[in-house]
Amino acid sequence: RQLEPGLLEFESGIIQVEMFSGASILIHGPAKIKLIDPMNATLHFGKVRSRVPKHAQGFTIMTEEMNVVDLGTEFTLNVTKGSEPNLYVHEGEVLLNDKNSDTTLKSVKSSEGYSWQNNAFKDYTANKSEITFEKMAELDAIQQQTKFSKWKDYAETIKKREDVILFYTFQNENNLSRKVNNNSIVQDEGLNGSIVGAQWAQGRWPGKSALKYTSTGDRIRVHIPGVFESMTFSTWIKVRSFDRWLSSLILTDNHDEKELHWQLSDMGEIIL
Repeated sequence: RQLEPGLLEFESGIIQVEMFSGASILIHGPAKIKLIDPMNATLHFGKVRSRVPKHAQGFTIMTEEMNVVDLGTEFTLNVTKGSEPNLYVHEGEVLLNDKNSDTTLKSVKSSEGYSWQNNAFKDYTANKSEITFEKMAELDAIQQQTKFSKWKDYAETIKKREDVILFYTFQNENNLSRKVNNNSIVQDEGLNGSIVGAQWAQGRWPGKSALKYTSTGDRIRVHIPGVFESMTFSTWIKVRSFDRWLSSLILTDNHDEKELHWQLSDMGEIIL
C-alpha cells in the first residue's frame, strides 16, 4: 500500500518501506519513525536497515542528536530508549552530521560502526544475525507458502462438507482450460463452469492460480439446479478499482422478482 508522509509506530514485527527516491528501509519494531518526504525521515526509536542506490544519495535519517546522511550504501541504525544510538555501515559511506549546523562530525565507511552520545564516538560492532533485505525476501516466501498450505488444508475440509453445493478453488494446472471444475461432493456436470473472456492468472500466493476479469463480458457460466430454503455465499476477490456502477459476483440471466443478484457497487458496497 502507498504511505502518506507522517508518523509510523508499531510494537513488533518488521515493515519494509520503499521511498519514492528509491531508498528502501527495513524497520524493526518496536519503532517510531516519521516519514517526511522521499529523501528524509526522523527515527525516534527503533532499528532501521537502509539500502540507498546512487540516485538517492543524500537520503537522510534524523535522530535526536545528529543526522545520518547516506552517500549510496547500506547501513543499520539503531536508536533504543535508554541506550546510545549506534550505526554500522555494511557497504559504502555514511556521514554523521551535526543536527543544527549540518557540519560533518564523522565519516563512517564499509565495515565500520560507531555509537555516540553528546557527540562523543566509540567503536561499535554489528550483530551479524541481523535481518537483511535478502532474509526478508526469504521470510516472505516462506510465509506465502505456509499460507498456501493452510489454504489447501482448509479447501479439503470444504470439499467434504455435505451442505456445499458449489465450490470453485480456481486451482487450475492447465492454463488453456476454459472450464472451472466444481470441487464439492455433488456430482453434476452442470456445476462445472464455462469461462467466458476471463484469463488464468496467479492467485494470492505463488503456485495458486486465479481468474482475472478485465472487461464487462468476462464471466463464468454455470447452472445450479435445485430449490433451496437458504443459501450462503463466500468468496475472496482482489478489486483493482470500482470504475463501474455495478460489478457482479453472482447474477441470473434475467432480472425477474426473487432472482438472486450479488454485486459490488462503485462505492464499494456489497449488494445482495
